[in-house]
Amino acid sequence: MNNQIKSSILGLITLIIMSFGFSETITIYGTQSARYSSNSSASCCSPNSLFGYNQSSIYVSGCWWHDVYSQCFENRNTAIWRFDLSELPELEDFDASFQYDLNNQSWCENSGFITTTNETGPILVDLASNLWSNPDWEISLYNYVECENNTHIVNIPQSQITSGAVSGQLNLLLSAESSYIDNSGLDAPRLVINYQPPACDQYLSSENCESNDENCDWIEDIETGWCSNLGLADCEDYGCNVECGWYHGSCGGCCYYECGGGTYEVDNGYCTDSNCENQTTLESCESLEGCDWVEDVQWGNCSNYNNSLACDNAHPDCYWDLCYGGSYGDWYHCCSGGSFQIDDSYCEELIEPDINLSFGQITSTQIELNYNATSNIGGFQFTLFDNPDIIAITDINGGEAEQAGFTVSFNDETGIIIGFSFEGNFIPRGDGLLTNIYFNYTGSGTSELCIVDTVFSDPNGNLLYSDGTCANLLDIQLGDINGDYIVNILDIIVIVDMIVTGNIENISIADFNQDGAVNILDIVSIVNFILDS
Repeated sequence: MNNQIKSSILGLITLIIMSFGFSETITIYGTQSARYSSNSSASCCSPNSLFGYNQSSIYVSGCWWHDVYSQCFENRNTAIWRFDLSELPELEDFDASFQYDLNNQSWCENSGFITTTNETGPILVDLASNLWSNPDWEISLYNYVECENNTHIVNIPQSQITSGAVSGQLNLLLSAESSYIDNSGLDAPRLVINYQPPACDQYLSSENCESNDENCDWIEDIETGWCSNLGLADCEDYGCNVECGWYHGSCGGCCYYECGGGTYEVDNGYCTDSNCENQTTLESCESLEGCDWVEDVQWGNCSNYNNSLACDNAHPDCYWDLCYGGSYGDWYHCCSGGSFQIDDSYCEELIEPDINLSFGQITSTQIELNYNATSNIGGFQFTLFDNPDIIAITDINGGEAEQAGFTVSFNDETGIIIGFSFEGNFIPRGDGLLTNIYFNYTGSGTSELCIVDTVFSDPNGNLLYSDGTCANLLDIQLGDINGDYIVNILDIIVIVDMIVTGNIENISIADFNQDGAVNILDIVSIVNFILDS
């Protein structure tokens, strides 16, 4: 998680939670601030009045009482903030600090002190007075403040944060030498709490697992079975009953202890990290970004197992039974239970591809193949597949492949295209036009065009994970030789030129009357088609 809420004014609590591995940080901004100052020469060094609530900058200063002149040359100014801790989760292992920034000042201020209280309510004179004269905790800034650039950091004991969480409020007073404190936006004074959340496997219920940590997932694991299959050592542990049964015959009326009670159910559910491999259903797998559900379902039949051990282990629905052979006295043991399904489907993590391919503009003669790469490309191989097969590759050139001096070869029969450089050049990472694929139509209609079986290499011969792409090749109209999806005089001019020069391309499109030749008959047919339309 990484949420940052920028606030330009104080008055709202802002919690910013950031995750670094398993360590998390909660940042809390104040809901109210004020300047607590002395307002007369008589109270030169002892503040007694509140000024400037929620200002964008707060002035703090020490005091200067001149004993010789018995005069106050500078009154003391302190700053107070109220922090709302009512929504702070219960934490066990954490550290906390108060952080503030000086306004356009770079020195590390270490002259002054900080005090805290946990009383509730708005910043009024009584609360301010307690912070000044009767705090719950105080510390000198001297040797106890750390500075990172313009940020001042003072550690706050766990006890004050814990007490503040109980009361719902922590109040803090800062006294320092003359400076202005930033009091708006992300630079506003703040409590920063770093904590280590419990490991997922420490949560013993689904409620605690899913409500306390969004990085945890509760895995349902319900075990069921027959009490009669349990030994006496496990019988009562599984909620079954130890029973005494009387048997006749060779037993001679002895008492035989067995496990009874029908079926048992044991909840073996557990809490684990939210990752793909721990998702056991299609719904939970697809709900997580970067996960893919792989179907692996097999069918079997209990009758295929010819001994009791194999039968019992095959599937929970299978059981060793006495079966009727079809005639009097014809009985035998068999594995009953009918057909069963073994679902070994699983959730796996999707690998983020190094190379993403996509089609650009597609005309009646040309396909633009674009790429987006996080690594330099030393070579590529892929297959151009169209279904149904209505195009034939005639040439491949242009794009970044040509700029890099790649030799690009193709086989129209297989659709395989290969590109590399004899000089060891590479296509730089980034995005752009990989190459242009030129083709002729060998048929008509709509076709699905796909790039499949992609293999990309970096300049060192290491495999790059790549992803193909698909697009629809639009339905081609007979006579639309220029590929603008309109049959008009422009197409007639192109066909006339083809006939005159003998350079006939895309015969399947130019052959309007479908007689296997491109000639004046096609031109007349196109003219009639245009006039009739």
